[in-house]
Amino acid sequence: MHVFNKIFSSLLLLSLIGCGGDSLSLLPTLDSFKQESEPVQNKIDMIWVIDNSGSMAPSQQALADNFESFIQDFVNKAFDFKIAVVTTEAFIKRYPALTSYPDDIAEFRDGNPTDGPSGYAVISSDLMTSGGMSQQDLVDLFVLNIKQGTAGVGDERGMESLIAALNEPANDGFLREDADLAVIFVTDEEDFSASGTPDIPTYIYLGPQWSSVDYDTAGKANFPYYNETEPLASNDENYWLTPTSEIHNAIFAAKGVDPSAADSGISVHSVAIHDQECRTALGGAGRTLAQRYAELSALSDGLSLSLCDDFAASLDLLSVDIIGKTTEFFLKKTPIVSTLKVSVDNVLLAQSPTEGWTYNAEENSVIFHGAGVPQAESNVSVAFTPTSL
Repeated sequence: MHVFNKIFSSLLLLSLIGCGGDSLSLLPTLDSFKQESEPVQNKIDMIWVIDNSGSMAPSQQALADNFESFIQDFVNKAFDFKIAVVTTEAFIKRYPALTSYPDDIAEFRDGNPTDGPSGYAVISSDLMTSGGMSQQDLVDLFVLNIKQGTAGVGDERGMESLIAALNEPANDGFLREDADLAVIFVTDEEDFSASGTPDIPTYIYLGPQWSSVDYDTAGKANFPYYNETEPLASNDENYWLTPTSEIHNAIFAAKGVDPSAADSGISVHSVAIHDQECRTALGGAGRTLAQRYAELSALSDGLSLSLCDDFAASLDLLSVDIIGKTTEFFLKKTPIVSTLKVSVDNVLLAQSPTEGWTYNAEENSVIFHGAGVPQAESNVSVAFTPTSL
């Protein structure tokens, strides 16, 4: 659901030449679009799902210290963005019996328990363009919103919490119909989102079941419940981990987008523990491999980054990937790849995976990278010879 106003024109000429011979002239097809400044284009809505359990203080701080590496590309490219934060305990809103938690637990976070409110549960580019704030001001607001502390529920259900936030009436209006959506999970635990048998599920604490989980040689948890070979039974009820495909479909439903759509404008990413080496480096016990997050990310071609890698580099990769997906240009015909010519403001752009463009054969699209990402109001054209009429 990309937000560029795309003006497509195609010119194909089939010439018949007489005197006993037929000749086919196949001229290049031209697909072009212009990024307009009014209405504001390049729209992207971003939700960060932050693990606020007992082991997450160092990772929250690392994210806070390096967030500028993420936000600066969106500012430099004049993106119209919105950013919100929710914790991995927002799922509690589903369980009315849990009365000891605040009623606003599924709402986007405005500040944190230690430092108080930031005043902005949603951080947007409008705060700079019309609100007089600086990029550093936005970074400072984000830091307040993501440093959610470590007193959260140890039964981390990031996926279930995301869905709870998307369905929370107080968060209505965050998702824009003409904007892309990016979700980023930051956690040192696996996702424990569960589906119970009753319509209104009885809460069961799954955390202790994972505290000493072992892994096989393939890195898979030796836990039948995790491997979905049998349910976890409690109080005469059966609980299964919610399939990642079900979570994927719920995200798309919240946006009103068909999950099978190629140009969905939705991507899910994770910064988590994806191998035993990282798990050991972070202390092992109480931390688990995030295989379900990797599965969910793969369903939307998102990134699965390591909590142990340099945060600045990881956040830069995230911004590049999200921007690349938002500016992806889908072609109407399949090109002969060697004939592709991409121009920005009548200047030929180099084919480069870092500072230009690349062709995505699977989606039949052109993806822009780095300095090659067009600014607002740029004229962009893609010319090529199609493989067939």
